[in-house]
Amino acid sequence: MKKLGLLLIILLFSSAVAAVEKPEWKIGMYWKYQVTPAGYNFTVEITGRENITVDIDNKNYEVWNLTQTTEGKTIVEKMYTYVRVDDLADVMQITYLKNKQKMKDIYSPPIPFIKYGVSVGDKWNASYQLLSYDGKKWQITVVKENCECESKEKIKIPIGEFLCYKIVKNMSYKMENSNRYFNSTQVIYYSPKLKNWIKSESYVLGNKKSEVVLIETNCLEKEKKFALPLYLVIVAFAIVGLISKTKK
Repeated sequence: MKKLGLLLIILLFSSAVAAVEKPEWKIGMYWKYQVTPAGYNFTVEITGRENITVDIDNKNYEVWNLTQTTEGKTIVEKMYTYVRVDDLADVMQITYLKNKQKMKDIYSPPIPFIKYGVSVGDKWNASYQLLSYDGKKWQITVVKENCECESKEKIKIPIGEFLCYKIVKNMSYKMENSNRYFNSTQVIYYSPKLKNWIKSESYVLGNKKSEVVLIETNCLEKEKKFALPLYLVIVAFAIVGLISKTKK
């Protein structure tokens, strides 16, 4: 009984720290990434929090406004991504190209880049439509994702080494009026400490096509002392009390 009680306490405490928790974002936070082999950098900054209405379904969302600016060899001038506050799901993107063309992408339904609340070993599926407008016509792409939170490991990047969750997405894309799916794999390393993903790798047919690495951020905080939620402390004491009574 004593061993069982100790095992329950260990499982209880480990479950409290194992999940990928949704970060607390604030206006002014930014993350700067380097893309290889393309040879350009981009910076994503939280520039606002607002309510928007999506013209496809006429739904209203409370969102973070993420502004992306670029440096180097890329056709993108600036991008605005609207991320739902509740679960950090991508709702819509508006992209301005250097040739002055404006493009719009709508996620139906909104889909989070990273699913929060999952633990190492968890698997899940997601499917959505990406509705893209290039200024002349709409294009619909059906996207299916098979995902897994594979491990928790230390990842070294230019600004340091950080403990990350490794999330693997196997993705399939099918364009409108086509029966053919295109497949790719994305490996994402999410750092709770830096409140965002810090490295991403893209693969097609097992061949690595690109890598994106965090090179600068203002979200590097000092380590906080870990404090268990009150309800876990109460349950732990209850288990200890039960063990003591059993011994008597």
